Amino acid sequence: MRRRFEPLWDAAADLLWGASCPGCGRPCARLCPDCRRAIWAERPAPRRRLVCPGLPLWSAGLYAGPLAAVIVAAKEDGRAELCRVLGQRLAGAVLALGAELGGPFDRPGLSLVPVPSAVAAVRRRGFDFGLALARRAADELVRAGLPARVRPVLRPLRAVADQADLDAVGRRANLDRAWRARPTGLNGLCLLLDDIVTTGASLAEARRALGAAGQVVLGAATVAATADR
Repeated sequence: MRRRFEPLWDAAADLLWGASCPGCGRPCARLCPDCRRAIWAERPAPRRRLVCPGLPLWSAGLYAGPLAAVIVAAKEDGRAELCRVLGQRLAGAVLALGAELGGPFDRPGLSLVPVPSAVAAVRRRGFDFGLALARRAADELVRAGLPARVRPVLRPLRAVADQADLDAVGRRANLDRAWRARPTGLNGLCLLLDDIVTTGASLAEARRALGAAGQVVLGAATVAATADR
């Protein structure tokens, strides 16, 4: 019965509040079924082309289409409810990474470490998007019976510029020794989590900071990866 009236509800929401699907912009009070199917259609895949030599890296999909639009809506438009589906996709990438690594969740003390958002971005958005995604992903993993523990231990040492307008060389220079790891709660083994990977500069700096604190980064998982350029 509920499904019968969903189109009427979406039309009413568009008329009263101007609600639209964050994936395609059509009138809808939430993520529309077509965009939801498109987001789940892609299977997690390894992203070997990206920097970080020796770091296994899996992404749930490419940063394009509805997936890209939903990430932007969640980050920049305050659509916090979208963190649930993005966290589910991130959990899928973590599970694929874990299969490659031979079951890292069987190792005691494994921590999920989110790549930190810039301080200015957190202030502008009112929340740390990367941390919110990591916690949603951990919830999904716990429901699957895996001991997922999020440890937001990376802290900025200095201000950094927005990465969006920088090329690969600029991104690496921008983040060079920009973070430190506070090892409280860590026990030697980590997986890195992030929303998007473009050049891998953020993951490389996160791995460096954790390594300086005596931690071993086994791999990384992201919701999306940009296409090859």
